[in-house]
Amino acid sequence: MTLHLLRRTLISSSSFKHEPSNLTKLSNFPLFSTVVTQIRKPTSEITNYLIKNHNFSQETASKTATFLTRLKDFKKSGLVLEFFEKNGFSKTQLEELVIRDPGVLASDLNKSIRVKFEGIKDLGFSNDELANLLCAAPAILTLPRSGGAIVSSISALQNIVGSNSDVTKLLKVCNWFLNGDLNSNLLPNIELMKKCGISQLQIRQNLFSFPRLFLQKHEIIRDCVRRVDEMGLRRDSKMYIHGLRVLKSMTLEKWESKLKLFKNLGFSEGDILSVFRRTPQVFAVSEKKILEVSKLLLSYENVDVAFLVQHPELFIFSAGSRIRPRMEIIGVLLSKSLLLKEPSLTTLCKLDDEAFILRYVIPYVGEVGEVGEKYLVSTGFKSL
Repeated sequence: MTLHLLRRTLISSSSFKHEPSNLTKLSNFPLFSTVVTQIRKPTSEITNYLIKNHNFSQETASKTATFLTRLKDFKKSGLVLEFFEKNGFSKTQLEELVIRDPGVLASDLNKSIRVKFEGIKDLGFSNDELANLLCAAPAILTLPRSGGAIVSSISALQNIVGSNSDVTKLLKVCNWFLNGDLNSNLLPNIELMKKCGISQLQIRQNLFSFPRLFLQKHEIIRDCVRRVDEMGLRRDSKMYIHGLRVLKSMTLEKWESKLKLFKNLGFSEGDILSVFRRTPQVFAVSEKKILEVSKLLLSYENVDVAFLVQHPELFIFSAGSRIRPRMEIIGVLLSKSLLLKEPSLTTLCKLDDEAFILRYVIPYVGEVGEVGEKYLVSTGFKSL
């Protein structure tokens, strides 16, 4: 039965077709035509115009001028710049916006920019918040979506993340939230996750860390939920959302390869299911790293497969930069009877670098010798 559960067919990790960049999309329009185009104004004239009329730096003006030479009337772009200036954009914000996506200057001021700008302001964005939003995600202005559709997407994100500043942060991480109707994927996926017992806090955290998980087709997420349930991961577990993410991220071939690897290391099918239920993130670790960590850990006294099944989070740590050097330092301290009690392997691995150094290296810096010095250098710790 466990073998059947483990070998369920997984859906490919990529359900999205490759999306061309905004500039690539724009290249399909006449102003980016590969046909020989008459340059209306020399670059130097446009550069001087941007410096004199809009206070651009020499560097930004030169880069922007190269783009503007492709336009029939570059001064129409000046109207776009004036619009942003009148609405509170600072020089820094304006330059950042243009550098990140010069296609903004080719957008229609009245039919696109003004409509989207006013619509987003109506959602409660101040001029400064709106400037920050557009600098973080200029695709708001350049994507060929209506103002109403863009505003609807931003409104939905407001309701999910709770603040205008967090909407900006999220779109800076991933502007795919602007590409389609969120009612068909994001919102149903979030509702399904809530029904699975995933908290609003976890949803919010993972939305920033793994945004594309939430943008998958709803039927794909439903199928991942079914598989996670079948593998016995409890819905009240904080690991549930990580189980969804890991299953969605892996192809069938990769999943089968991971199962084979664990079996070759001596894990039974029940052991593998237990590892998945405890720490599904382990299955996102590369096979090379799993091999390195398991080989090192199994070389230590009192560490066997049963121990690793109980503490699968150890596979996440680096064998070379964390586990081995820390165990060497503890070995030196124990050999000199400097520790009253041997710390557990899991405790040693979970401590961050600073905590480990302050507890086990600095107090014994004269005793740990070269092993301690090498660790200090490798971690970049300087506060002696």
